[in-house]
Amino acid sequence: MIKAVTISLILLVFAGCGGGDTDQDAPAREPVPSFRVESEQPDLASRTVTVNIRFQGPVTESQAISAAEFVIADRRERFQTITVNSLLPGMNATGDPFVLSKFKDGGITHSYNRASGSVRIPTH
Repeated sequence: MIKAVTISLILLVFAGCGGGDTDQDAPAREPVPSFRVESEQPDLASRTVTVNIRFQGPVTESQAISAAEFVIADRRERFQTITVNSLLPGMNATGDPFVLSKFKDGGITHSYNRASGSVRIPTH
């Protein structure tokens, strides 16, 4: 009996020491830049929402994606379809966004407005 308990404890220790997700397993993510939710238009009947977010300063496409995915993660339990329009400072909310992100059928797609011309390219 003591032998079985000892073996069980040893196995539990080894099971807790590895095999799980680590920071090395996770893909590198851009930090989420400072932004604010400018507007949110939910349609509870169809479980859809459109969210406009505006950044406080220049951002890269990958930073805009990180922010949009943050917004989507916060709302995905309540809505089946989530559209996030990522706007740069000075962009008109009625025009094309810098990045358009859409969550639908469990997947997220992103499309870019290359004409915005306000992409910051990291140099270091």
